[in-house]
Amino acid sequence: MSAAPELQALQGRTPLLSILIPAFNHPAGVARIFERLEPLRDSTELEILVSDDSSDATAAALISACCASFPNACYRRQSPPLGAVANWNWLLDHARGYYSWLLHHDEAPADGAALARSLPFLACADAADIWILACRVQHRPRANARLHFPPRWSAGLLRRWPTYLLRRNLVGPPSALIVRTTVYARYDPG
Repeated sequence: MSAAPELQALQGRTPLLSILIPAFNHPAGVARIFERLEPLRDSTELEILVSDDSSDATAAALISACCASFPNACYRRQSPPLGAVANWNWLLDHARGYYSWLLHHDEAPADGAALARSLPFLACADAADIWILACRVQHRPRANARLHFPPRWSAGLLRRWPTYLLRRNLVGPPSALIVRTTVYARYDPG
């Protein structure tokens, strides 16, 4: 696998992947994300940006502590709070990575080790603009995290009937997507 020319020029300065976490009063969710990202703790190929809109100072302190435990994480508490969509766009505007992954506080990667194994593929010259990952969603505290749709089923359906994607959301939430930063559209605040 050869690195894309843009990546060769940026090595050492720009991370391969920016993991963007918009947080709001949910420190347990942010902690779960960092727990799943443990296999990537010392990776120099990524940055983690947390933009916190929390109204609760205790939640903000706990979220900040999660970030402090990772050497490549950066925490910012927004004051005044930006609101959900503006918070997402702030993260996208500040991402330095070649790819960006917007990962909400109620979602987490299904397997951090699989993500670590996938990073070299993102650096390939012919890498896709969009990558779909398995993502677990946990909308309520103490509820079991669940996959949006089993990835093997999605892959099989999309290979056989690609137009089925237009009929049913097989991909899941935006947190299931890693997108090349230069093509990642900003969210509409309206």
